[in-house]
Amino acid sequence: AVKKYYSITELTREFGVSTRTLRFYEDEGLIHPERRGRTRLFRPADRRLIQEILRGRRIGFTIAEIREIIHVYKDPPGEAGQLRLLMARVEEGGVDEIVLAMNATLEGQTTAHYLAERLDTFPVRITQLAHGLPVGGELDYLDEGTLAQALRARRPMG
Repeated sequence: AVKKYYSITELTREFGVSTRTLRFYEDEGLIHPERRGRTRLFRPADRRLIQEILRGRRIGFTIAEIREIIHVYKDPPGEAGQLRLLMARVEEGGVDEIVLAMNATLEGQTTAHYLAERLDTFPVRITQLAHGLPVGGELDYLDEGTLAQALRARRPMG
């Protein structure tokens, strides 16, 4: 049975972080636990988000980058909305590189080439993760070490 709520103590023990870390993520607007008085109650979705935030930190993302990634997946309506948000962000400027992290599937590679074509007119470097997983593999199932290595070994699209 899936738990309805987790306490801050349960999550700090599970993930090996301090309560201060989880409160910091809350203060930064990354997580939004329910409150009952002074008690924080974390839903399963909060637990999964904490897991992803910690994964991002281990890979080397800043809090600002993690916030932006969360925003991309929460707010826009589907893939078309994500593409509009990406294009708007690139048009604003200040983006030096876009790393395409697509699954090693036909659909993932087709999407990567489509994005590279759409972004071709912008003065931005477009790279793709090096693949450390078999063809047909899913990024969601990569361990942090393999993902970090794929990021370090990224290569230009083309």
